[in-house]
Amino acid sequence: KKRSVPARSNGSPVALMRLHPRHCAAHRKHVLRRLGACLVLVVVPGSVLPLGAAHLAARTSCFLAGGCRSRSARCGRARHTGGSRDPPTRRTFSENEDSSDAEVVDMELSTFKEIADNRKLRSVIESIVRDQENLRLSTPLLSGRTIFISVSSLALAIFATGAAILPAGAALVPTAASALFLYSSVAESTGARAKGLARYNSAKALGLAAQQETVLAEAETFKAFIPFGVGLTAVFAAACVTLKLYSERVLVQSPFIRSEFSEFVENYCLILAAATVAVATVTNDQALCMRTALTLDRKDRSDDTQSEWESRRLPTVQRTPSRTTRFLVALGSFLICLIPLALKGFSEGIDTWRHKVELDEVAVFVSATAAAQAAFFLLVVEKDFADAERRVAIQAKQAALSELFYAQAMAESAIIAPGTAASGAAFGSASLLVECSKVLAALSIWPAVLSTFRSTASAAMARVEADASFLELQVSRKGRGERKQSDAISSTIREIQRIQSDFQLDTFSNEVRGTLDALPVGDVREFRILDRDRRRKVHMVAAELGMVSQSAGGTTTRTVWVRNLGVRKDEFGTDSGFLQDVVAQWQEEWNGVLSQGIPKDSEPVAVAASVLVLASVSSPFVVDGKAVAELLLPIVTGSIALLTILQERIGKEAVARAKQESAKLLNTQSQAEALLGRGIMAYAALPTDFALATFATTASLVCFVAPQGKWVFFLAPSLLLCAFVACLLAIRRHSRLERYVDRAIKLVDGRFPLASPIFERRSWLLPLLAACLTPCDFPRRITMACAVFLAEVGLVMAVASVQLAAAGFFVARCSRTAAGADAWTQRAQTDIRALPLESATAVLSTLLATAFVTFSLPATAVFPVLGLAVWVRALQFGTRACIDAAEVRDECKSMQELRRFEPWRLQEGAPVGREQKAASTKRRLESPLPPTPVLQSAIEAAASTLRERAIKRRSRPMRSFSQAMQRFVMFWDDRRPEDFYAPSPEQCAVQSVQADLDEIRVSVRTYEKNWFRTLSAIGLCAGAAFLAPFVLSAVATEVVLPVAGAGLTLFAVAAESDARRNVATSKVWGAELGAVVGTMEEMLSAAAFHRARLIGMSGVAACLAIMGLVAEQHWTFGSRWLGPNLAALQAGWQLTLVTVSVVTAAWSALPLQKVWHWADRSKRITVTSLRELRLNDDIEGEPPSKLAARASSLKASFQDLLAGPRYLPFLLMAPALLLAFFPRGVPFGKRVVASTAAGAFIVAGALFFAERSMMRSEIALAGRMRSFALTDALANEAEQQGALLPAASAASIAISGFIAFGTELNPYAASALAILQAMTWVVASRKALATKFESDAALQVASVTEQQSSSSAMDPVLGAAIGRTRDAWVKRIKRYVLRVPM
Repeated sequence: KKRSVPARSNGSPVALMRLHPRHCAAHRKHVLRRLGACLVLVVVPGSVLPLGAAHLAARTSCFLAGGCRSRSARCGRARHTGGSRDPPTRRTFSENEDSSDAEVVDMELSTFKEIADNRKLRSVIESIVRDQENLRLSTPLLSGRTIFISVSSLALAIFATGAAILPAGAALVPTAASALFLYSSVAESTGARAKGLARYNSAKALGLAAQQETVLAEAETFKAFIPFGVGLTAVFAAACVTLKLYSERVLVQSPFIRSEFSEFVENYCLILAAATVAVATVTNDQALCMRTALTLDRKDRSDDTQSEWESRRLPTVQRTPSRTTRFLVALGSFLICLIPLALKGFSEGIDTWRHKVELDEVAVFVSATAAAQAAFFLLVVEKDFADAERRVAIQAKQAALSELFYAQAMAESAIIAPGTAASGAAFGSASLLVECSKVLAALSIWPAVLSTFRSTASAAMARVEADASFLELQVSRKGRGERKQSDAISSTIREIQRIQSDFQLDTFSNEVRGTLDALPVGDVREFRILDRDRRRKVHMVAAELGMVSQSAGGTTTRTVWVRNLGVRKDEFGTDSGFLQDVVAQWQEEWNGVLSQGIPKDSEPVAVAASVLVLASVSSPFVVDGKAVAELLLPIVTGSIALLTILQERIGKEAVARAKQESAKLLNTQSQAEALLGRGIMAYAALPTDFALATFATTASLVCFVAPQGKWVFFLAPSLLLCAFVACLLAIRRHSRLERYVDRAIKLVDGRFPLASPIFERRSWLLPLLAACLTPCDFPRRITMACAVFLAEVGLVMAVASVQLAAAGFFVARCSRTAAGADAWTQRAQTDIRALPLESATAVLSTLLATAFVTFSLPATAVFPVLGLAVWVRALQFGTRACIDAAEVRDECKSMQELRRFEPWRLQEGAPVGREQKAASTKRRLESPLPPTPVLQSAIEAAASTLRERAIKRRSRPMRSFSQAMQRFVMFWDDRRPEDFYAPSPEQCAVQSVQADLDEIRVSVRTYEKNWFRTLSAIGLCAGAAFLAPFVLSAVATEVVLPVAGAGLTLFAVAAESDARRNVATSKVWGAELGAVVGTMEEMLSAAAFHRARLIGMSGVAACLAIMGLVAEQHWTFGSRWLGPNLAALQAGWQLTLVTVSVVTAAWSALPLQKVWHWADRSKRITVTSLRELRLNDDIEGEPPSKLAARASSLKASFQDLLAGPRYLPFLLMAPALLLAFFPRGVPFGKRVVASTAAGAFIVAGALFFAERSMMRSEIALAGRMRSFALTDALANEAEQQGALLPAASAASIAISGFIAFGTELNPYAASALAILQAMTWVVASRKALATKFESDAALQVASVTEQQSSSSAMDPVLGAAIGRTRDAWVKRIKRYVLRVPM
C-alpha cells in the first residue's frame, strides 16, 4: 500500500508540541540530562582546575565528537588493542501465517542507533550496486548491429542445415561454422577493444590524480612548519606573559630590587618578543611558499577558454616565489607586529603612553600580535590547502569511479572469450562430424548462434562501460559544469545553510513525522519525487523515529522508502555511564603511553625532560619562596610543549615526503597501465584476424570439393589474398603491441625478452613455398598456403598473448607495490593526524600553568607531568609515523620486489622500532569491517520473509509477459521528441553513480546524542568566557579568556583528529583491497601465459586438420620423377600429420592444467591470504621469465605434465589416436582427416575450458576490483569532506589567537569571539560526523558486494518496494542472455 503525505498541517512549534508531546518531553529530558553530564567538564572562571583536567578535557572532547564507544571497539580503526563487547540484546520479529503484521518481541535496544547507521551504510552501498545492475539490464540491446548479427547468424545456421543434403555439404557446413566463428571473434575484438579503452581511461584518470597528489605533497613539506611556527609563537607569547606577571609579583614582594630585576625581565621579554616575531616571519614565508606551490601563474589562470575547474588546477611543476616577494612578506610581517603599539599610542595619547609604557608590556603586545598573525596565516594556508586537497580528493574519486567502470567492462568482456571458444569448438565439431554425418555436423553449429548473440550483446555492454569510464575521465579533467563550487568557503556556507534547514521546524517535516508516526510496524511508506532538501528531511525524521530509509531514482528527484521496524527513539537507551566511558577513554590513552614506552633513539631526550619536569614539580617544596617555582613551572611546561609541537613538525615533514614517493609510484603505475591499455587495444583485432584466416582457409575447401570450373581460378586467389592480408595485419598489430608492452615493462622495472615469432621475417615466403612444394592440384595448393597463413596468425596471436601476460604481471606487481606504499603512507597519516590534538593539549597545558600559577602551586605542578605524558604520546605517534614513512621509501626502491612485511599485519600496541617488527608480525590484524550486529541479522531475517511474500504476491509471469510484449510493440512506435535527446546509457550510468554517492551526504545524520552533549559543554564554556569581563577583575580576565579560547580549540581539533584518522583507516583498508586485486592479476597473468600456448596450439591444430584434408587425395604431381616413392612420401606425410596432431592434443593437457591451477588460485586470493605471516606460493605469482623458461624446457614441461592428473593427456589424445586406426575398412586418407579433425576439436575444446576458467576468475577479479573502486571512491569522498576540518581547526586557533591579542586591547570584544569559536565547532563537528559516516561506508563496501548477489535488485530490509518486480521475468531473460548468475 502506498499512502501520500497529508496535504495540510500546521507547522508552528506550538502545534508541533501539541501533536507530538511525547517526543517533545523526551527531547527536554535528554537535553537536561546532557547539560547535567557536561557541567563537570566546564571550567568556571576563578576556580581551580582538577588534576589532569587539560588532557582529560582533550580526550573528553575527542570522545564526545566520536561517540560513546571505546576506540578498540569502534568501527573504522586500523589498529586494535583487543577486547570484546557483549552482544546487544536482540529485538526480533515474528510473523504469523495468517497475518502480515509483525509482532514485536520484547528487548532492550541500547545499540539500535549504531545498527541503524550500519543498516543505512549498507543500504547506500547496496543502492549503488543495485542501480548499476538495473542500468545494465535497462541498456537497450536491440540495436541495428545486434539485429543484423542475430538474423545473419540464424540464416547461416539455417543455410548450413539445408546445405547438409547438398553434394558440397562437406565443405559448406564447416564454412558456415567458420563464418559464425568469425562473428564471435568480431564481438571478442570489440569487447577487448572496449576493455583496453576502459583501462586506458582509468589509467589516465589515475595519472591525473597522482600528478596532483604529487604537487600537493610537495606543498605539504612547506606547510609542515606552519603549525609548528604557530605553536612556537603561542608558547613564546605565553612565556612573555609569564615573565611579566612574575615581574609584577616579585616587585610587589621585594621593591628594593626594582631597577636591576626590571631590566633583567624586560631584556628577556624583548628577546622572547623578537623570537616570536622571527618565528612568525618564517611561518609567513613558509605559507607564501606553500600558496605559490599550489597556484598556477597568472597567465594560466587568465585563460578564458578554460572552465572554472580547469583554472583552479594545481601546477604540473613546483613553483617558488621570487626573492622580492619573500622580502616584502617578511617586511610586512615585521611591521604588522608593531601596529598594536601604534593603535595603543593613538588611543591613549602618544606622549602619555610613552611615559607610562614599560618594555615588558611592549614585548607582550608584540608577541601577542605575532602569535595572532601566525594563527591568521595558518587559517589562510589551511583554507588554500583544503581547497587543493578537496580537488585532489575529487579527482581521486573520479579515478576510482573510472576504475569501477573498467571493472565492469572487464566483467563484460570476460564473458565473450568463452563464447568465441565455444564457436571455435562448434567449428571443430562440425569439421569432425562432417566425416561421418553431415546432418549431425549441421546441428552441432546451432549452439554457436546463441554464443554469437551473447558475445555481441556483451560487447555492446562493454563498450557502454568503456564510454562511462571516459566520461569519468572527462569529469576529472574539466569538472562537472552543473556542480556547485567545491572550495572551502562555499562548502562552509552550504553547511551553515544545512544547519539552519535541519533545525528549522517546517510544515513538510511535521507532515512526514505525522505520516511515519501512523506507519504500522513492518510496513513501508513511499515518498515520491522529492528534491534534495525534502529527501534529507525524510531521512532525518525517519532516523529520529528509529526507522530505516533508503532512496533511489534519478539525479535531481528521487524516491525515498521508509520502513517501520518497530523501534522508537525513546527506546534507544539512557545516558548512564557517560563519565565512566570518558574516564575509560582517558585511561586507554594513558595505558598507551605506558605500554609502548619510549623509542630508543629518544631515550636521552626523555631522560633530560623527565629530570627537568621532576625539578620543576619539586621546586615548590625544595626551593625557599614561591617566586622560583612560579617562574619554573610555566617555563618547563612550555618547553615540553615545544618538544610536542616539534614532534608534529618532524612527523608531518616525513609523511609529506612519503606521500611524494607514493604519489610518484602511483603515477608510474598509471603510465604503465595506460600503455598496457594501448597494448590490449592493439591485441583486440587479432582474434578477428585469426577468424578471418580460418574462414578463408575453410572456404577454400569448396574450391576442390565442389564441382570445379572457371570460378575456382577467381575465388581461390581471392581467399588466399584474404588470408595473406589477415596475416599481414596480425604481424603489424603485433609490432605495435610489442612497442607498448616493451615500454610498459621497462617503466615498471620489469625484465622479459620480447621474442618475436620466427615467421615475422619474410613471412609471405613460407606459404608460397608450401604451395609450390605440395604435389597436388591448384585449389589444394591454395588451401595449403591459407593453412600456413592461419598457423602463422595463431602463433602471432599466441606470442602477443604471452607478451601481454608478461606486461600484465609486471604492472600487477607494481600495483601491489603501490598499494603497499599507499598503505604505509596512510598508516603514517593515521598517526600524524593524532598529533594536532596532542599539540593543542600541550599548548593548553602551558596556558593553564600560566593561569593557575598565581592561585595554587600544587595544582600547577600537575601540568608539567601532564605535558610530559602528552609529549611521550606525541613522540610515540611521531616515531611510528617516521618509521612508516621510511617503509614507504623502502617500498618504492623496487617496483618488482615483494617485501615480507606488509602494513596491514600491524595492530595497536605494536613495539616501536624496526628491530621489533618481527615480534609484531606474530599478531594478525583482524579486518576493520564491523561484524554484522545480532539485531541487524534478526531484522534482515524477518524482513526477508516479508520480501519473499511480496515477491510471490506481485511477480506474475503472465503480467510480465504481457508487459514485455507491449514494450516490444512500442519499440516500433514513433518516439517523442524528447526521446531523441535522452541521455545515453553511459551518461545515465555516470549520473546514477554520482547521484548515489551524493545521497550519502543527504542521508547522513549529522547530529546525535553525544553531539548535543558536546554542544551543551561548549555553550557553557563560551557563555562563561563571554561573561568573564563583566564578573571578573581585569587581571583574572587577561588569564581566563586566553585559556578559554585555547580550551574551545581542543574540541575542534579533537573532531578533526578523530574524523581524519577514520579516513586514513579506510584508505589503509582500500590499499589492502588494491593489493588483493594486484595479486589476483598476477595469478591471472600466469594463467594467460599458459592460455596463450593453447591459442598457438589451436592454430597449429587447425592447420594440421586442413593439411590432412588436402593430403587425402592421392598425389599425382611429380609422379613422373618420383614414381612409386610418391605414394610412400604421401603416406609418410599423413603419418606425420597424425603424429603431430596426437601429440598436440595430448600436450594441450599441460597448459589446460596450468590455466586451471592459476585461475583457481586467483579466485582463492582474499584479504586473509594476504595477511599470512610470510609470503608463499599461494599469494605470489610466478614471474614470466620463470614461466617462459619452464615452457621452453622439454624436461620441465614433461615433469609438469606428469605432475597433474596422468589420465588427462591420454584422455585428450585418445580420439585422435583411435580415429587414426579405426574403423579398419575406411581408407587411411579418410582416417587421417578424421584424426587431425579430432585433434583440432580436442585442442579447441581445451581452449574453451581454459577460457571458461579464465572467465570465472576474471569475473571474480572484476568483483574485487569493483569493491576496491567503491571503497576508494567512498574513502576519497570522506577525504573531501574531511579536508575542511583542518581549516576549521585553524579558524578556531586563529580566533583563539585573536582572543589572546584582543584581551590586551578590549576584553569585551575578545570575549564575544568565544561565541564565534563555538559556532566554528558546530560546523566542524557536523563535517566530522559526515566524514566518519562516509569512511565507515568505505569499510563496509567489500562485505556488501561479496554478500549481495547480482541478481538481487531489492534491499533486504525495505523488501520488494524498491525492486521493480513486474520486470522480473524480462530481467531474468536479459540475465540469461548476458550470462549473469541468477
